[in-house]
Amino acid sequence: MYFFLRGALLKRIILSVVILLAVLVNSHPVQGSQEAKSVINRNFLEFCKTQDQLIPVFVELKNAPTVELFSQSFGSDDSVEYSIQLENFQNRFLSSLSQSGISYQFRFHLTETINGVSLQVKGKDIPNLISLPQVSFVYDNRMEWKIQRHIAVVTTGAKKVWTKSQNPSTGSGVVVGVIDSGMDATHAKKGEFKGRVLGGYDYADRDSNFDDNSIGHGTHVSGIIGGSGEGDLYRGMAYEVKYHVYKVFSDRGAGAPSDALSKAIDQSVKDKCHVINMSLGSEGGPAAEETFYHKLIRNAVKAGTIVVCATGNAGSRGKSQSFPAGLPGNVEEAFSVGATNDRIGLIFQFKTGTETKNIPTAHCSQTPEITKEIAKRQIVECGFGKPEEFPEEGLQGKIALIQRGPKTSDPDNGMTFREKMDNAIAVGASAVFVYDHSSGSLVNPSVLVAGEDASNVPTIPLYFMSQQDGLWVKA
Repeated sequence: MYFFLRGALLKRIILSVVILLAVLVNSHPVQGSQEAKSVINRNFLEFCKTQDQLIPVFVELKNAPTVELFSQSFGSDDSVEYSIQLENFQNRFLSSLSQSGISYQFRFHLTETINGVSLQVKGKDIPNLISLPQVSFVYDNRMEWKIQRHIAVVTTGAKKVWTKSQNPSTGSGVVVGVIDSGMDATHAKKGEFKGRVLGGYDYADRDSNFDDNSIGHGTHVSGIIGGSGEGDLYRGMAYEVKYHVYKVFSDRGAGAPSDALSKAIDQSVKDKCHVINMSLGSEGGPAAEETFYHKLIRNAVKAGTIVVCATGNAGSRGKSQSFPAGLPGNVEEAFSVGATNDRIGLIFQFKTGTETKNIPTAHCSQTPEITKEIAKRQIVECGFGKPEEFPEEGLQGKIALIQRGPKTSDPDNGMTFREKMDNAIAVGASAVFVYDHSSGSLVNPSVLVAGEDASNVPTIPLYFMSQQDGLWVKA
């Protein structure tokens, strides 16, 4: 017993010395502007220099995260102690920011998969931030993450796995961290997840209420993963799993802040989740570009966690879409799943005089699909869809062609897809085609606000097309 205690004490002394040496080695001053520039994207730095408002950033610090040093003994007393020491080091770094006159708002500590802090820093102070000796890299953290479409594939053959004679698998003993919009409180406490929710947190609003009370996507995803359901037909894929719920989409709407997502990944590793599920993503981009999300996911996998990501539902690579898959699904270590055809688009054949053109569109899934009978009706150009831009005689039974926009910095002059549709309905239109105000890829239009009951909103079919195609139809 004596030698065991002494050995443990010696290990802790060595661990403290290692941490101290790491801090001292990384505390030398930065020499030369070239090295300073290497810790931030140059274009991002140029943008920040002129900004007086707070800008979301992730500041990676120079000491290794816990997983990199303890990948073979993650979760041990030593690894926990090291995480605590890292957070103490981060707090000292934050104190140095105030002493250096750098204006910031703190968001989150990350220690397990990456060593750093999520901050909002005044843009003009970022050149001073990157000059600090503790900083390894400053990442642009302005990206917001979008929920992928609510479609589940039911023909997976899961029942064969549940009932096989040898080693049947129902998810028993597995912990899944669902990084999404939360979980409905009624389902969590009394419904299909009762007794299986180990904990959760709302990292978007930074409170302990992870109730999915406005979006529903996180509850939907959790049900696919492991809802108990009523009979085999409605069960999730692994109906005996347990959950940690990490809410990253705010009840106030919009996308998931990057710092909330990164903190949720880090915390899921700390909570020893066997699997992380992220049914969300960003716009497509090249996988070769290294971001701190690559480090987060790579180190989560090193810790023994399977990271499952959506790659998106936008279809195959083509002229209008160079990179179908985006973060976090394009990280090599992630187990990524995507749809090759999510059926939200439809190609219409338009005829004007002697010319015929096949035009791809994106359907607003909150509105009805167009019928063949309606699709044959006359199309009438209606400007931006303002009330005064519709024909005086109305559009009874016709289709409105409306331009997106107008593009303006004045919110009083802007128009939503909902306003355009409502105005078209008011004059008797049977459907709406909206074309873009500028060149670019198709967007998926929305006519509902977060939490709005679609059954109470009058709608007509609404489709979106490119600026080039819209101008062709208009001509």
